[in-house]
Amino acid sequence: MDHLKRVRDRLLTERDKVILRSMAQGKNITEVARELRVHRKTVANALTDLYQVLGVKTHFEAGVLYEQMQRR
Repeated sequence: MDHLKRVRDRLLTERDKVILRSMAQGKNITEVARELRVHRKTVANALTDLYQVLGVKTHFEAGVLYEQMQRR
């Protein structure tokens, strides 16, 4: 998959990984923000950047792609 190659080529931060893992678990932005002890806008901004890198448009797509990355 082209998306996975782009993601592998970019070093994801630990926070990126936590956010993606949380999306894969079905958590929403507010829940992730609470877990990370940051403002929900911080998570929303991070997701905007991650969506662009991953080439996805939704939390669901991001979560699925993260799960696929973990299997490889």
